[in-house]
Amino acid sequence: MTLQRRQELVRLAREFDALIITDDVYDFLQWPDTPHESASAKPDRLESALLPRIVDIDKELDGGTDRPGADGFGNAASNGSFSKICGPGNRTGWVEGTTKLAFGVANTYVEALPSLHPPSAGSPLNSVANPLTYSGATLSGGAPSQLVATFLAQLLEKGEVQKHISDVLLPAHARRHNKMMKAIETYLFPLGVTMEPAQPGRTVVGGYFLWFSLPEGLTGHQLTLRAKEEENVVLANGDLFEVWGDESAASFRREIRVCFTWEDEELLDEGIRRVADVIKRLLATA
Repeated sequence: MTLQRRQELVRLAREFDALIITDDVYDFLQWPDTPHESASAKPDRLESALLPRIVDIDKELDGGTDRPGADGFGNAASNGSFSKICGPGNRTGWVEGTTKLAFGVANTYVEALPSLHPPSAGSPLNSVANPLTYSGATLSGGAPSQLVATFLAQLLEKGEVQKHISDVLLPAHARRHNKMMKAIETYLFPLGVTMEPAQPGRTVVGGYFLWFSLPEGLTGHQLTLRAKEEENVVLANGDLFEVWGDESAASFRREIRVCFTWEDEELLDEGIRRVADVIKRLLATA
């Protein structure tokens, strides 16, 4: 998402007093969009993010969360997880926002129980606290994964997590992204597969996934089943990501999501080629 679209989204949330909850697991993994760069090329080392997160924009845009008329809670919360940037076994994450929002999350309440430790009179949550009580999940150590959290805290303090992202993950993901994009252009585009054109002004890509659209007459669900049965390739059909009841506004029946970070890098080209073989057979009988 471009900087302009991020800013527009924050302004829209403020207009309707909505809370944007962002899955910033993937926003930490971003790199310059160089689609024609060699798949084996090593991208430049990134010392900082190319785009600010939505939660950062909310804190600064048009006076930030303390602008006149605002209540200071903000309109964005950032969810993060070390499972995507350190390793899948690290079941530890965090939520980030304004000071008031962080205070509220750190003092999670459970309804309909006696208030054992209500906030002080000056607390920003005093007006909504009673008859609620705190949750031990956040007060007793801060997380279900307390031991892992202590390890990660030390790695963060030493800069090892940041180094792992910049020196290992970003170069590897950028290389894999370019390799899969080249395969899609080579094998799928000639079959009528399309991808949404880049947003105007977009110079950054990232994350784990790519999306493409199938030719008219084919569905993502159809391709997903056949690809698994005939070529042992696992895909995600787009309708899995639709919002129930809102399909008329955002339908993804012809869309497919593919992951470029899971399989061995040398298998990415072959995987897309196998998908192309299935599409050819589906088109022949459509």
